[in-house]
Amino acid sequence: MSGNTSKRRTVLKRIGALSTALATPAMTGSALGMAKNNSSAAERSDRISETVARQIAKSRIEHNSTREQFSDLSPEGLAQPELFYSVSEAGMYRPAAWVYPIRTGREEVGHIAISAQPDSPGIIRCSTGIAPQTRLQRNGTLQSKIRRAEDGARFIYNNPMSFGVEVSMTNVADVEAAKKRKTIFVDLKHGLTASINDVAKPESATQTNRASTVNQTTLEEVDETSFSPLSTESISGVPNWDANLCGSDWVGCTPAASSMCIGYHENTSSRDCDLMWELNDLMGTNSDGETVPTDFDDGIEDYDSSYSASNTVWGRRSEVKNQIDSGNPCVLSHWFNSSLDKSEIDDVEDLKNIAVGHSETAYEYEEGDDPVWNPTEPPLYVTTHDTYGDVNEITLKSTTVLFLVQSIEP
Repeated sequence: MSGNTSKRRTVLKRIGALSTALATPAMTGSALGMAKNNSSAAERSDRISETVARQIAKSRIEHNSTREQFSDLSPEGLAQPELFYSVSEAGMYRPAAWVYPIRTGREEVGHIAISAQPDSPGIIRCSTGIAPQTRLQRNGTLQSKIRRAEDGARFIYNNPMSFGVEVSMTNVADVEAAKKRKTIFVDLKHGLTASINDVAKPESATQTNRASTVNQTTLEEVDETSFSPLSTESISGVPNWDANLCGSDWVGCTPAASSMCIGYHENTSSRDCDLMWELNDLMGTNSDGETVPTDFDDGIEDYDSSYSASNTVWGRRSEVKNQIDSGNPCVLSHWFNSSLDKSEIDDVEDLKNIAVGHSETAYEYEEGDDPVWNPTEPPLYVTTHDTYGDVNEITLKSTTVLFLVQSIEP
C-alpha cells in the first residue's frame, strides 16, 4: 500500500548582504489604506528591510522553480509586497511579514512570504496560490466594509497558514469579538473571524532571550549567507484535490487533507468527494468544516481499521520527517486561535473540543542548514497540498507554535 519515494538534494544560491537587515524603510501602502493615527501601532519599529527580504525571496523562488510543482514561479516575477503585522499581548503592532505576489506577465501564479522580524528571520511560506492581499482586492464585499472604516485596514499575519486583515467590528457581525476589542481579524483565504486579541501573536515571542540575541547579532555581523539542505525526502504520486469542488457546502479541510493521504495509499488518482464526505461524517466535522483533533484518529480507524491514526503535539517536526521518510503523507494542521497555550498541552486529550483552523497534506520536506536564520535548530521546509488545489511550502522552525501533526499509517 506504500508508494515510491524519491530523494533530491539541492543547494540554494548565495543571497546578498544582510548587514542592512535591521534598517527601517518607508512603509508600503495597503491597496486599501493602512490604519492611521493609531498610537499603539509600532510603525517605526525595527524590521528586516524590504530590500533584504526581496533578496531572500528571489533566492528561494529560484531554488523552488527547479521543482515541478513550483516551475511557474520566477524570481523576475516578484511584484510589490505588502507588509503584514503581528499583534503582541500588549496590543502593540509589529512588522511581521513581507508578502510578495509572483506574476508571469499579468497573471498571478503564486506568492512568497518573508519574515520581517529581525529576531525571527527567514521564509514563512511559498505558494502557488494567489497572495492574501490579492484575495482582498477581489473581495468586493470586504473591500466596501473596509472603505467605510474610519481608520482603513491593516494586514495581519497569524501563522504560516493564515494571513488576514483587521477591520472594525462595526463592519463585521461578531458579537463575541465585539465584547473583547473593537476590531476583529478576518482570514483572507478561509474566511474565519476572531477577536484580534486571539490571533497574531509574534512567533518570535516564544524564543529565549539568548536565541533572540544570537539572531540579532548574526544578522548585524554577517556579510552574506547561503541556504544548504541537510536532507530532503519526497513522496511521489500524492493526489492534489480541490475540496471546493465537492459540493456547495464545505466538506472541511481535515477530511479533505486526510482523504489525499488515504487516496495515495489506495492508489486513487481522481478526486474522491465521496471519501471526503465519509470522513467528514466519521470525524464529526461540524457545519463550518471544523474538526477536533481527538475525533481525527477515531474517524480514520472507523473508516478502515487497518489504518493506524495518531496526533503528535510534541516532537512534531521529527514526526513529519519520520512519516515522510516512511512513505506516509501526513496531515499538518494549524490552530486559528492563538489563545491556546501550548505550555498547557501535555497530551492530545488536552485538545478535546478545540478544533483546528486549517489542515493540509504534507508529502515532502527539506531540512535546512541555515544557522543564520535559526541558531538553535534547522528550519524544516514542508511541501503540502492545501485542499484547494494549490501547493504550499511551509517553514516550521523551532519557534513555530500552535501546529499539530496528524499521521495515517497503513
